[in-house]
Amino acid sequence: MDNKTNKNNKKVEDIKNQNVNEDKDMQEEKGNSEEIIEEEIEEEEEDSNDTNNEKETKVSVVKRETENNSEIMYTEVEEEEEEEKEIINNNKTSFNVSINLKEKLMKSLISKSNIIKNSYEISFLLNKLINLNPISFTLLYKGTQDTDNSKIFHQKFDGEKNILLFILTNKKYIFGGYTSVGFDSSGNAKNDDQAFLFSVDFQKIYDIKHNLYAIFCNKNCGPIFCAKSDGLYNICIPDKFFKFKSYTCKKGLPFNTTEPFELNHGEKEFQVIELEIYRIDKN
Repeated sequence: MDNKTNKNNKKVEDIKNQNVNEDKDMQEEKGNSEEIIEEEIEEEEEDSNDTNNEKETKVSVVKRETENNSEIMYTEVEEEEEEEKEIINNNKTSFNVSINLKEKLMKSLISKSNIIKNSYEISFLLNKLINLNPISFTLLYKGTQDTDNSKIFHQKFDGEKNILLFILTNKKYIFGGYTSVGFDSSGNAKNDDQAFLFSVDFQKIYDIKHNLYAIFCNKNCGPIFCAKSDGLYNICIPDKFFKFKSYTCKKGLPFNTTEPFELNHGEKEFQVIELEIYRIDKN
């Protein structure tokens, strides 16, 4: 009886011990699982932190790049604005210089001339001449002062370059011409691609179409613009021009006139009452 009881008790204790061991194993497994879960959570948190740090880093880089680009763009805009200001200032300076030079040239010419009395009369002409970089006008010949003798005429300005001619007729018409090569007594025609005629009355410039025979040099005549074999000239001033009539051609020839005898208001002949020749002094 006692042996049987002891056996039973031992079985009970064995079962208890087994349960205790199982509980211990379960606790250990639970503990291990919790540690694993905690480690996984920590790893996830670290990964999350790393991701956030990467995002913050990227955001910071993008922000810096944006700021740098903005600074670059702002700098470029500033540079463009400065360039525009400089261009505007240069244009203003150039414009002011041109205006001042035109006023100076007008006053210089008016003070010497018996033909040009008002600045508005030659403003259109100075707009053309300003491209030649003039600084002053030198009066070489004045008919009422130097006589209308062709010999005196050629003594006064033969060999001079950049010649500007003004003619005043008895009908108060004012016209003339410019040649860069100048006149002489050679008896030869000269080409000049810069030559032109002008009308103060019509405020027009007549540029040369082609530079063949722009002027003709004749020791027995005054200035002649355009020399054609048929004897038709745009402007022809003879010897003793106060006594004899001068004349113009119908139209065209090398200069871009469009109407018959356009310079002289449709009339071929004209009587000169004053003739002035200037040298354009350049820089």
